[in-house]
Amino acid sequence: SRSLPSHSAMAFRCAVLLLAGFALAANAELLVDNFAYPNGPLSEQFVPGFSFPAANSGVASQSSATGNIIGGTRWFRVERLNTGISSLDLSVVDTLGLSYSSGNGVQGQFLIQWDGDALATLNPVGLGAAGRDFTLGGLRHALLLQYASHDLDYFEAITLCDINSNCAVWHAANPSDYAKSSAFNISANFADFVPSGANPVDFTKIGAVQIAVPPIVALDFQLLRLSVPLTECTPAQFEAVKPTNSSDRVCQAYTVCGPNQYQSTPPTNTSDRVCKDVTPCTGGRQEVIPPTNTSDRLCSCDFGSQFEAPLPGSNVSVCQNLTVCTGGRLQVIPPTPVSDRICSCNFAAQFEAPLPGSNVSVCQNLTVCQPGQVEVTPPTPSTDRVCRAACVTPVCRCRSCSEDVVWFLDSAGCQACRCEAATTTTTRT
Repeated sequence: SRSLPSHSAMAFRCAVLLLAGFALAANAELLVDNFAYPNGPLSEQFVPGFSFPAANSGVASQSSATGNIIGGTRWFRVERLNTGISSLDLSVVDTLGLSYSSGNGVQGQFLIQWDGDALATLNPVGLGAAGRDFTLGGLRHALLLQYASHDLDYFEAITLCDINSNCAVWHAANPSDYAKSSAFNISANFADFVPSGANPVDFTKIGAVQIAVPPIVALDFQLLRLSVPLTECTPAQFEAVKPTNSSDRVCQAYTVCGPNQYQSTPPTNTSDRVCKDVTPCTGGRQEVIPPTNTSDRLCSCDFGSQFEAPLPGSNVSVCQNLTVCTGGRLQVIPPTPVSDRICSCNFAAQFEAPLPGSNVSVCQNLTVCQPGQVEVTPPTPSTDRVCRAACVTPVCRCRSCSEDVVWFLDSAGCQACRCEAATTTTTRT
């Protein structure tokens, strides 16, 4: 049978002997064991005749081809040191992890080993003759144990051995930190491991794994996972570069938007937030909706008194004041957000007349020909109509013509006399 490691009786501890052959999980972490992964009940794996409390010791093993157990096999030995009292239980329950529980007054100890087989003898190269690189190419520097709970404070000892049988031991600096009823992690930095022999451990060639719980009374804990983890991004970080089988993930702090910026794209676990500058109101526009942490400012012209007019030769528009109908003009085409209103005189009854001494014109009413008058010049948009008295007699009375010229009424009305060669005689004065 396999004996438990002997350490100082003055300290409670848990030894983990890591002897080569870690398997890479799907996310590229160096996984020793995922106890919560379904691999069948441990109670059915113990050797025949072993049961608690009837028996005081036993061994068992579990195998998995899923990559959730390093080397494919975990090997257990458990022992109750005082008999005739309460039970001691060791189990692996799907999704709940490895559970160790010793009743009141029960002193127990157990051993877990990963070396690629279910034999009692520890095989320093059972997980591969070359060993496994626990540093992941120099990127990682600690071993992580993830607990669901742990009810006593005691010194934990983690022992790492390389394929050349060089070992080193790590002890918890503050064992009282490990008496917790909720989930917590224990991180063992490689730099804190103390060599147990003359030679240091080569953490790039680790060979096998062993966890040993020394004799202790009424201990209960639940272990979920043992691994050399990848870098975990904090809540203030995102994964900028995904991990590979030979490289760690790279975490990067989320961008913090400045005081004059807003978040245009929210962050995710694998992407940064995108910040944009808040739009300044230009071209005469005013702020109609203020900016928020996640939305831009909205600027607009005052379309009650303005419209957006393009600047010639550019794709920029500015706010311009709407034309105000003056000088008697009326709105004939209303404004739009991108066009001015159009004002005009009522040319059916008005014309545009310039104000003397200015370049301003106003609408003036057209002259209305009175009774006895006729329109001799029709109106235009910029000129008035001309009216004259109608002719009473078809006789022209002119005083400036010579004797050989006669005068007669113009056929268009009494507007002017024309000089014609004398062919007829008419009255003249």
